[in-house]
Amino acid sequence: MESPFLTSSFTELFHDVSNTIAIKIEVDKSDSTEYFCLTLVIYKPNFFLRFGIIYDFPNSINPQLIDSILSKVIHYCRIYHCWYLEIRNSKDNRIYNSNFDSFGFQYKPWLNALLHLNDNWENGISKSKRRNIQKGFKTGFNFKICQNHSEVFKAYLLICSQYRKIRKPLPDIQLFYNSFDNPKFSKVFSTYLGSSLVATSLVLLHDFTAAQFIFAADKNNISYTQSASFHQWAMIEWSYKNGFTLIDLVGGGEKNKPYGVREFKRRFGATFNEVGRWNLVFFPIRWNLIFFINNLISKKLI
Repeated sequence: MESPFLTSSFTELFHDVSNTIAIKIEVDKSDSTEYFCLTLVIYKPNFFLRFGIIYDFPNSINPQLIDSILSKVIHYCRIYHCWYLEIRNSKDNRIYNSNFDSFGFQYKPWLNALLHLNDNWENGISKSKRRNIQKGFKTGFNFKICQNHSEVFKAYLLICSQYRKIRKPLPDIQLFYNSFDNPKFSKVFSTYLGSSLVATSLVLLHDFTAAQFIFAADKNNISYTQSASFHQWAMIEWSYKNGFTLIDLVGGGEKNKPYGVREFKRRFGATFNEVGRWNLVFFPIRWNLIFFINNLISKKLI
């Protein structure tokens, strides 16, 4: 099954998104007429800083093509003056490590969460999550697909508030409008308690795979644990009922390091495999300075 992150539809989500450049890189397979594409997303959060992310990398191509792909990616990064590049994976691509090493990439052990859906998928949900889901029903949570741009805007505001707290980059609202406008490829899901939005997610859909690209729950809500669990369960159930057989719950954090989000996903039956991430720093002094300043600011906020 092809990852939603490896489609032209994913590139198109970034159309007209401010402070962001999305570049589609197409590569013909040498042994057939097929081709694949990946998306290099270049973020420009301020006047100085630019960094690139590739959200997934193909794992079923001839390793001889890797050097060509990496040359193209690095070429675009240099054109747009990226300080840093990160390539993520949904599956184990360590077969390409020697190729990446030759270009100066550093490998970081990283886990990815996958949930395979079958007729017994609910059996994998832990007892604590089952209790939270049942409490969610009693509390009166309502799960729905966003029906208009106004509802999408509410979802974005919730996500934005959570991402700001963890100092994580987030594309602007146009990405979410683009997602709403392409319902065959992406959905914006929301969970409400009355008129209050308590959880939301942006999910990409392709080739029997649903990928939860962005997820957030309102931590100021007294039922935060319940709303997060209820929303996650409802998204999974929707995917199952609509014929999807695999859910990519994305990152599981660094291997052998405690990570609360990983445990949250594990309790829904997700399995974790080391898929790794490759990082390439173009301007080490600048990039390390950014990290120093960011850590300094974070300590003052604690």
